[in-house]
Amino acid sequence: MRAFTLIVDTVEERCIVGHDPKPAFRSMPGITVHEVGPAQGREISLAEAVRLPSGRSEGESVHYKTNESIAPSYTQVIHDGDGEIKRTPLFRDVSRLPISFEIWELPPGVSEGGHTHEGESALEEIYYFIEGEGMMWSDGEDIPVRAGDAILAPDGSDHGFRNTGRGPLKLVILWGNPGV
Repeated sequence: MRAFTLIVDTVEERCIVGHDPKPAFRSMPGITVHEVGPAQGREISLAEAVRLPSGRSEGESVHYKTNESIAPSYTQVIHDGDGEIKRTPLFRDVSRLPISFEIWELPPGVSEGGHTHEGESALEEIYYFIEGEGMMWSDGEDIPVRAGDAILAPDGSDHGFRNTGRGPLKLVILWGNPGV
């Protein structure tokens, strides 16, 4: 075992793990890791180490904070749509909820391709549009969308959307298996 100090937004927490945690936190802004020598004490998971900032004991309330400007982003063509969508996952490695939570940004003309989630891979998706305008389609119906609109795409629906505006189309998307 080896001991490390995690520094999370300037709060230090000593943790003991069986492997070097630096690769797991390399891309997470606000977190640095330093090895401090041989381990003494019980082994804890990296998630537990981040959840127990100094001065807190197990079972006490802890919060996480991130924002779009520091969370890692990447671009990807989604469901064979046109162009690449910028995806910014939030709380992917710390939330225990059975959902995914991301911010997406589409340049003009870019789309998420039409798709259906059913069977063993059934998903419900909630789209909340925060900037721009576009056209969503669901089971053959065109639905204009703009900032402030929310759409629920239930499992089994054939759906997708496109940025039809002159500027970016930005949205929050949540998805998860409705049976969980």
